[in-house]
Amino acid sequence: MTRLVSYAGTNHRLRRALARMRAGKAFTVATIGGSVSMGHGLNAPEPHAYADANMNTRVFAWLNTTFPAARGSVYDPATRPADTNVFVNGAQPARGADYFSMCSQLHVPADADFIIVEQGINDPPDKATTVNFELLLRQMLQQESEPGVLAFNVFALKFDEMAMAAEVNHGVAQFYDVPTLTVRNALAPLFANDKKPILEWFHHDVKEPNPETLEGVDVRHFGTRGHEIAGNMMIAYLELQLCEMDRLEAATPGWTIDALYPAPPLFPNLLMQKWNPAKPAPRLKPTCITTNSDKFPLAPKRQNGWRAWAWKDKKYLVADAPGSSLEFEFSVARGTAILYYLRSYQFGLGTLECEVVGVPGSKKKIPGYWTQPYNIGRSDRWDGLKPGTHTLKCELLKETDDPKGGTEFRLMALMSI
Repeated sequence: MTRLVSYAGTNHRLRRALARMRAGKAFTVATIGGSVSMGHGLNAPEPHAYADANMNTRVFAWLNTTFPAARGSVYDPATRPADTNVFVNGAQPARGADYFSMCSQLHVPADADFIIVEQGINDPPDKATTVNFELLLRQMLQQESEPGVLAFNVFALKFDEMAMAAEVNHGVAQFYDVPTLTVRNALAPLFANDKKPILEWFHHDVKEPNPETLEGVDVRHFGTRGHEIAGNMMIAYLELQLCEMDRLEAATPGWTIDALYPAPPLFPNLLMQKWNPAKPAPRLKPTCITTNSDKFPLAPKRQNGWRAWAWKDKKYLVADAPGSSLEFEFSVARGTAILYYLRSYQFGLGTLECEVVGVPGSKKKIPGYWTQPYNIGRSDRWDGLKPGTHTLKCELLKETDDPKGGTEFRLMALMSI
């Protein structure tokens, strides 16, 4: 547990949420994360997001058993029923903080009481990731339901570096007093000189993977055993908080939830901007249209040659013929638009050229192909736009970076603020 806890802090928000649960309030648990939280790699019936073996479902099941509601529990309801515990898995595969900082409102209910934020591996360890993670955390902490938030960092061994977003997100979580658990730090001593734990924890692509080379092991996604360990880690941390709450409450006659577990105010300025006490950061209200939403779909105003397509739970707007074009209409208040799309080394992706109509210098070429050994969403942005309505116009080019000449392109979302 000592190695697992990257940052504990005061736990005020988390304990406040647990105190409300213990007082008999029905609760909503939500998860925001990538394909690991979605349950990719589980040997379990679909949907993996709500499989009993999913690490997040395990946490909800434990909370639901520990603090049962009068009318039971339900997964992802259209409307929240009264006196019922609710679990919503808002994870979206191949998407990171650059997406969730603008689109979390589509995937996490506004009345969530406890939110697990799994954003440790789907973004690179750079400044842009830190900026996006801060915006995401602030949105979670600003919800009127005053949720407890737990940052939970899984790990993968597929990337060029073991260090990914978790490393740069840590300082942000600490600044906002969000408890943080990092699985890799706890488990590293076990696989430092032994590959057997890797075989046990991660998903197998084949029935009998090579124990020496690890060929056939998907070291990007936890398998069933990895989810079990991760879920138990989160549960153990929650149990630790309940034990500490017992001690605090026994030592505080006449205590109340508000007095003993206050919801601390949010720091007025952004950590990733210059401090200015006279100008607090405004609450962001981003707009997001995405292939993963029926209510706010990624629907172009005009298009030629594009089609909706999905592979399992990954949904895209796709074109593969050069000259295919589309236009999106969007509005901005703070002058930023962000296009989210897939990058891949193996899907034969080409290059898209986009511009904000009427804005000089806004034209840019966006490559889908890259050499990184994984497939994931990435974004390009336009800043400094005038408030109001704009049109983003894009065309698929003949030129491509793909060595086999592929020209396909996969769009995932358009965000603006």
